[in-house]
Parts: sequence; C-alpha cells; structure tokens
Amino acid sequence: MKERSLTGKTFLKVNRVYIFVAVLGWAAAGFAQGRVSIESKVDRAKINIGDVIKYTVIITHDPDVRLERPSPGKNLGQFELREYQVAEPKKVQNQLLVQTDYLISTFDVGEFEIPPLQVFFRTAQDTLLHQLNTETIKITVASLNPNEKGDIR
Repeated sequence: MKERSLTGKTFLKVNRVYIFVAVLGWAAAGFAQGRVSIESKVDRAKINIGDVIKYTVIITHDPDVRLERPSPGKNLGQFELREYQVAEPKKVQNQLLVQTDYLISTFDVGEFEIPPLQVFFRTAQDTLLHQLNTETIKITVASLNPNEKGDIR
C-alpha cells in the first residue's frame, strides 16, 4: 500500500508540474505579444575631430506594436547630425525590424557619449505608452594634431 500511495503522490506532483508549465506557457504566449527590443551601435568608437561616424538604431517589434520613433537628432549630446536615413521595415521571424542610420560628427576633442534615445510604443492589448532606451555609447575624439587640445573652429 505504501508503494502505491507513493506512486499516487508522485503522479499528483507530476500533474501539478504539467499544469504549472501549461499555465506558464499560456502566460508567456500572452506576454510575447507586443515584444519590442532596441539596439544601438556605431561603426567606430574612436575618431578624429570632424570625422563622420554612423550611429545605427535598430528596433525589432511585433507587428501589432505601434512605434513613436525619436525625431532625428533630437538629443545626440555633443554630436551634430549631418544626415539620417530610415530604412523600410523588414520582416524577420514574424517581427518587423526598423533601422535608422544617423551620420554624426563633432568638432570637439575628448571623451563623449551619445546619450540614450527614447523610443515610445503601444501594444494592441493596451493603451499605455511604454518606453525603451538605447544604451549610452562612448566615443573618443582625437585631435588631428596630437599637440593641440580643444576646438578647431
């Protein structure tokens, strides 16, 4: 009898685990809708004064997400916006990928940061405005003449 009882308890525990996993899977499927991720990168982290670098922001999101992208050059810190290009959205594994390339430069020497850009979005399931930020990116700007410090203007 004890053996049978132990088997019954084990069976009951296994069923509870299956139920728990099923509920987790259902909840994860619900949260999976409205997924958004953001990535930022530069083509070079060390430049000379006046050089143009490409700063890229990539937003990947579910098709039911409505984005409010940052305005071009809204806050690029010490960097000046030279040009920007928003690529047509691409479909990648049931998500949309939107890439924006910013060509930026600075005429100051030193260590600078491209501050985080804010991207706002809404999902089809709610009306709340959510926010994601890019990472801060550090850029080192060197002088054309290693003996000179400061602004070349």
